[in-house]
Amino acid sequence: MLAFIPNCENWLALLPFTSPFAAPSAPLTVHQVEGLRKLGGLMQFEAWNAALRHNCGHFFGVPRRGQKAIEGHFCPHDVAGLSIVDIACNIEGIDRPIEGVRRDGREYLFLLAPISGQMLMEQDGERNILKPGELYLLDSTLPATIGFGDACCRYIAVHIPRALLLLDAPAVPIGGSPNFADRTALLRLYRYVMTLSDTKRGGDADLLLGLTRATFSRDDASRPAHAMRTQQSRFALAVREIESFLNSDELSLPWLAQRLGISTRQLDRDFEAHGTSFIQTLRTKRLKLAAEYMDVAVRSRRAIRISDLSQDSGFRDLSNFNRAFKAEFGVTPGDYLREGCQNVLQETVRSL
Repeated sequence: MLAFIPNCENWLALLPFTSPFAAPSAPLTVHQVEGLRKLGGLMQFEAWNAALRHNCGHFFGVPRRGQKAIEGHFCPHDVAGLSIVDIACNIEGIDRPIEGVRRDGREYLFLLAPISGQMLMEQDGERNILKPGELYLLDSTLPATIGFGDACCRYIAVHIPRALLLLDAPAVPIGGSPNFADRTALLRLYRYVMTLSDTKRGGDADLLLGLTRATFSRDDASRPAHAMRTQQSRFALAVREIESFLNSDELSLPWLAQRLGISTRQLDRDFEAHGTSFIQTLRTKRLKLAAEYMDVAVRSRRAIRISDLSQDSGFRDLSNFNRAFKAEFGVTPGDYLREGCQNVLQETVRSL
């Protein structure tokens, strides 16, 4: 039996609100809710797995052969507008298939910090064994598998909106394992994540983003020598550059081509080969960034002005921003904020 079980009695009040454009999650049944509340003993795998999908998206727990119940818990709470989940289980693992990636409307980088046991991480062709005191960034836009070995595992998962983290970060790989050359940054971030797991203490989203960027950013020397040789790798790097400079006034196709050291025509062809264009990619990324800004504001009960939101997301014309947002998501930014607040209030009422 796990030695420490946090108080998650009011977990329904802490579930993230569902945005009007995200793929809806299946509601939890009364049976599943009761399964989550049996924190003193075994917990039904069905309830644990439903909570995983409800909070994290289309991730699927993999039980051991014949396993119907698990030792563990699933306890979400919000800190500074970010969702933090304290998770424990003794299942086989968790699967994130490509179908799950395609079904989720939101994009996150999950900051994982094991407290006990170990996690066998596999994503983007890399395999890592994660132990207590270490960290890992799991990219929700890529398939992944997590294995837990033969023992119970407990870990903290911080849901970091992807666009917010990548904004102003170096345009180099930032997911997976951290830059172990800077052990001090790793330990500082790990300790801070542990404080976020305490529901009685607050947190600072900007501090978390800054620590995460510093811990996981790699030097340009870590970029493979062939990074610019193939169309696919050039496109991936171009998109990563866009994500780093989303709200910059100088971001344009010629500017980006010059940064990458290729011609504007070549870069344009690379976007066309992937069924998109520079302008379309830039607009979509900026709109997702705006939605993430609003998500964090609503979750932290913080007021936000649409005009400021437009500027911070890279849109210099408010009317253009409003039209683009509604065309992309079906609602205006103002409607989104109002509906988001209503969703949070409704979830709180349902949990009482």
